[in-house]
Amino acid sequence: MTKGTLIFDYDGTINETIETFEPSVRKAIEWLKDEKGIIAPEADTTRISRFLGMNARDMWLDFIPDLPDDVALEIRDVVGDEMLRLEAAGCCKWYEGIEEALTKFKEEGWNLAILSNCRTHHAKGHWNTFHLEKWFTKFYDCQSFGFAPKTEIIKTVMAEQPGPWIMIGDRSSDRDCAKAGGIKFIGCGYGYGSPEELEGSDIILECSLDLPAAVEKLAE
Repeated sequence: MTKGTLIFDYDGTINETIETFEPSVRKAIEWLKDEKGIIAPEADTTRISRFLGMNARDMWLDFIPDLPDDVALEIRDVVGDEMLRLEAAGCCKWYEGIEEALTKFKEEGWNLAILSNCRTHHAKGHWNTFHLEKWFTKFYDCQSFGFAPKTEIIKTVMAEQPGPWIMIGDRSSDRDCAKAGGIKFIGCGYGYGSPEELEGSDIILECSLDLPAAVEKLAE
């Protein structure tokens, strides 16, 4: 009998995505200049990391507000293709202790699922690279739902996965998702969101190694 479902965000919660995301964004910025004659604002690692967890189209329009919609869609593909190339080359990695935590949760009887703002090819690529079927029942990516916000997709997740549920993520979109579902939320302060984004969390983690204890506390 399952204890319920832990619903994980992926990038910035499980996966240290900046390792492949930052070089891909920088390549896309060069593509913008060379192919479209558009000069993007300067961005350091901190600024780029804030894009993680955002819908890709919204990310580029936030970064360059007057960017035409069609170009925002094109550059999204440039980033996605480069990330795929880097991931295939073995450049991606998980946060410390995450694999051990997932194994522990499964042994304790938790059902696990992922809800991410990523695209379908990103979800499939990581499913295959990390053999996610060892832990997770399903990977819900926003592209499969027409890039709908997580606050809408959570209804499907909760309908398909057994409760009670706990949401785990690093961005305000994850916090709002938990609020929309009326479920508990663990904010991952070690990820890419700002401290303000995680206000209202039931628990905020500063280290990925503390995740098992946080789940145990909320499950009491």
